[in-house]
Amino acid sequence: MAIGLDEKVIAANYSAAIVRLAGNYGISENAVLEGVGITPEELQSTGQAISMNQNIRLTSNAVALTNIPHLGLILGQNLNVTAHGMMGIAVMSSKNVGDALNVACQYFKTRFAALSASSEVKDDMCIVTIQLDSVISDRMNEDPSMREAVRFGIDTLTSSACSIVRLLTQQSCNEFSYQFSYSTPSYYDEYKKIFGDSISFDQGVNRISFPAYIADLALPFYDEVTLQLALKSCSKSLSKQQVPLLLKHKIRALLDEIEGDFPDVEALSRKFNMCSRTVRRKLQAEGTSYQKILNDKRQELAKKYLLDSSLSIIQIASELKFVAPSSFSRIFKQWTGILPTEYRKRHLKR
Repeated sequence: MAIGLDEKVIAANYSAAIVRLAGNYGISENAVLEGVGITPEELQSTGQAISMNQNIRLTSNAVALTNIPHLGLILGQNLNVTAHGMMGIAVMSSKNVGDALNVACQYFKTRFAALSASSEVKDDMCIVTIQLDSVISDRMNEDPSMREAVRFGIDTLTSSACSIVRLLTQQSCNEFSYQFSYSTPSYYDEYKKIFGDSISFDQGVNRISFPAYIADLALPFYDEVTLQLALKSCSKSLSKQQVPLLLKHKIRALLDEIEGDFPDVEALSRKFNMCSRTVRRKLQAEGTSYQKILNDKRQELAKKYLLDSSLSIIQIASELKFVAPSSFSRIFKQWTGILPTEYRKRHLKR
């Protein structure tokens, strides 16, 4: 089910950040918020969100008033990790880049319900893709203001992600490459300042790619207690979202809630009052499958359990419902490229 353009789908603190940034260029709050339908006080309210239509007007005002077409790129550089709420806290508290990436993709919709993010490893490269809700994609074809708002948002998210990765890993990110769905903007040189030379436009997709080894880089603020508290908050936010979620997100929220229980597709279908064929068809339309969602959850739990030295490989295999430890080891190596024992050895040393 698609999201309506008047539904509250974007965390309002991003809008507040736009207002503050415009203020640095001498633009008043009231001027930026003219016609948006929200007050400065409301922007500061906990849990406040704005609609896509409000976001279009807000970003259009900000760019026009500042006369800075690359304002989204600047905004992204000014958004630190905590600006992304509990999702940002969970990212910062993660063990390594790969775990942080999984968290960001899983709970992306708690911050931008009209967008989703996914990642995959292919040919030794990790690929992160941002997808647009169908209503947004459809309207972009006929509405220039929507296209500009989406470009502003993608600029902001990509710039922020680049800044956060550099901060947390202390890496230059020179091996990263960036693909954008839209045409080359007039401010191309501003992209080069932030992202380097590996940038391409008119790609029909918004994507960041980097060598897979970077996923194993340890993060400096890893804290398991903080991570679990943040993940719990994110999971609760995802399950309570008022906007319609894709089925894959509902399933993932359910698996988070019943951690350690892995229903088969028939049992899962009954929980959603659907037949298994419908579940499979809907997930296929969303670009995934129940087995992939299940594998992602089991992999997440496997990594979590392996960091607990009191749990044996046999116990972990049993917890994850593998028929034998050897099966667990084989599948884990398919997921990560290394055996569970090696994963534990590497990460418990840190």
